[in-house]
Amino acid sequence: MQIIPQALFPSMVWSTLFDDREAFNAMLLERIYRLRESDPRGIIKTNVKGWQSPNILQDLPEFNDINLRILQVCDKIGESLKFNQNFEFRHQAWVNLSPPGAFNKLHFHPNCHFSGVYYVSLKAPECGSI
Repeated sequence: MQIIPQALFPSMVWSTLFDDREAFNAMLLERIYRLRESDPRGIIKTNVKGWQSPNILQDLPEFNDINLRILQVCDKIGESLKFNQNFEFRHQAWVNLSPPGAFNKLHFHPNCHFSGVYYVSLKAPECGSI
C-alpha cells in the first residue's frame, strides 16, 4: 500500500514576545521551581527525561498572570480568525522542565482550538524549540 502525503491544510504557528519577558520569566521560574519542590516526582505523560507537572496551572492563583496572558493571546488569535466576538476560551496548562537530552513524545491535544507553548527559559542553540 502506498500512502501519499499532501499538504492541503497547513497549520499556522503564531508567536509573540512579551515586552517584560525577562522579569516576567524570572518570576515564573521561581514559581515553577517551588511547584516542582512541592511535587518532585511530577507526572509521567509526554516529557521524557524531564519533569512534568499535572495540568493544574490554570487553577493555581500563583500562575494567574501567565494564565491571563495565555487567554489574551488566544483572544487576539480568535479575533484574527473571525471567531464569534464573545467566544470564551478555556485552557489547561502545565509545566515541563526539560534538561539537556530531555524531549516530549509525539502527542495531541484533543478538543482544542489551539495548542501552545510558552518558553520561560530556552538556551539556544543547544535547546530545541517548536
